[in-house]
Amino acid sequence: MIDKLQENSMFATFKTKEQVENQISAHCGEEQFLIWLGFFYANNFIAHIMNEQIDEHRAELEALLELAETTTTSPKVINAIQKILEN
Repeated sequence: MIDKLQENSMFATFKTKEQVENQISAHCGEEQFLIWLGFFYANNFIAHIMNEQIDEHRAELEALLELAETTTTSPKVINAIQKILEN
């Protein structure tokens, strides 16, 4: 099973790029640089974890895609699985 990432309740959860930019731009010079640096370190870490999870479960996703293609599964579901497997 793919683990769901947990949000930390100590920090704001931004839902858009604009929210992130507004929050960071409220800080000055070096603070902005350090916040962006931390943000991108975290971004790469999250991408790495997600890619590991996808790789770990690739066989399951391929079997799911095969099953979806042989049943009356929604094309949106099939497309979503295909996009995950393409990366």
